[in-house]
Amino acid sequence: MQRFKKIISLFLTASLSTSVLGNSLSEVVEKGLNNNLTLAASQAGVEEFEYNLKISQSNFLPSINGSALKSWNRDNTQQHEATDINKKYTDESLSLSFKQKIINLEDIYKYQSTKEGVTIEKLRNQNKIQATIEDIAIQYIELMKKATIISATKKELMSSNSRLKQMSRNIEVGNSPKNDIYEVISKNESIKQKIATLEKEYLVTKSNIENLIQYPIDANFTLKENVSFSNINEKNIEKYTNLAMANNKEIAIALKSYQKAMADIKTAASKFSPTLTLNGSISKDYTSDFDLLNNPSSTGKSQSKSIDLQLNIPITSGGSDFYEYKKNKQKIKKLQLELQSTRSSIKNSIKVSILNINNLAQSISSLRLIVEANRSSFNGLKKAYELGTRTLTDLLLSETKLFNSYRDYNSARYDYTQELIMLERMTGSLSIDSINKMDNFFIASELTEQNESF
Repeated sequence: MQRFKKIISLFLTASLSTSVLGNSLSEVVEKGLNNNLTLAASQAGVEEFEYNLKISQSNFLPSINGSALKSWNRDNTQQHEATDINKKYTDESLSLSFKQKIINLEDIYKYQSTKEGVTIEKLRNQNKIQATIEDIAIQYIELMKKATIISATKKELMSSNSRLKQMSRNIEVGNSPKNDIYEVISKNESIKQKIATLEKEYLVTKSNIENLIQYPIDANFTLKENVSFSNINEKNIEKYTNLAMANNKEIAIALKSYQKAMADIKTAASKFSPTLTLNGSISKDYTSDFDLLNNPSSTGKSQSKSIDLQLNIPITSGGSDFYEYKKNKQKIKKLQLELQSTRSSIKNSIKVSILNINNLAQSISSLRLIVEANRSSFNGLKKAYELGTRTLTDLLLSETKLFNSYRDYNSARYDYTQELIMLERMTGSLSIDSINKMDNFFIASELTEQNESF
């Protein structure tokens, strides 16, 4: 069993320390933009949708059709008290026809609707790109956070192991009661269990990122210690809101969907309008079924030309066109409400995000002081325990508080950067350029060397 545990531990350590792609945040995001399968499918969808516009455009062009026919015929006419009449002859025909719509409002509005549809598809693709950037960046930062917490927890385990060895020696020489070691063992095993859970979570997050970017990675970057975590003035909420109203892709999609519905209702209304079509044709025919004896001038050849204007006036279609119009009218009301709802939701999300950022900025400052206070308290209790004025339980509780506060401090720091990314996404400005700027928050570091200052 012990051997099995060692193998698992070695596997996890190798998984966490081997750098496959130890790149910066921007490099990981860029790799995802190049490799992500969902994005590739989304882009293919845009290209597919653009053909709908070409199909719609083709309705404004004339349609030309040509045909050629040759038939071989054999007729037998049976007669009473006379010789049957048998004939063999061929028919040949060549024709060319064209059709041009001159007035057709339905085609015009369908084209406008399709054009809006293409724009919506492009906006969805852009929204998918921003969502992918956000997802990869947040998960990679989460991976760095887990790596930092794992490192801190391993230092806690090292401290616990040292105390366990010291306690074992003290019991051997009779300086400590035997019962004290059970409390130390309990804490030691608890820390090991915590590390196992954290390493599992690390590997799950790592696997999720690798699925997004289709490439193996490791979190060999960490937040710099000197990063400034500043508040955002709440007076700037309106500024961020205005940015979102102009650039947020979800709002843009909702607005374009509303505009497309306006074109759709015009398309439905146009079915009540008359259409004017120009038709023309030319044909040449030949048949060998002619009688030179009775009609010496016959050649079996003929040709015809025609051109006409066709006016179609819709009268009734059983009410289907009328109800389609009413349906589109109702759809406009629904999309208008959805647009208002999306704007309201984004506006509230921006407000909440700024409140979260400011709360995290304040928490980071407070948690830093708490870490320092807990470190001083732990050092003091350690000396007091050595002098015999404080119990082992007091010391262990103090150590747990110290490491918990340090984990909370680092979690808040990483959460702050994640919240900034989410805010940029809501304002519609999240891009690879904004991720490049965030590289200044991080520094390359091997996982086993992170947080040496602690």
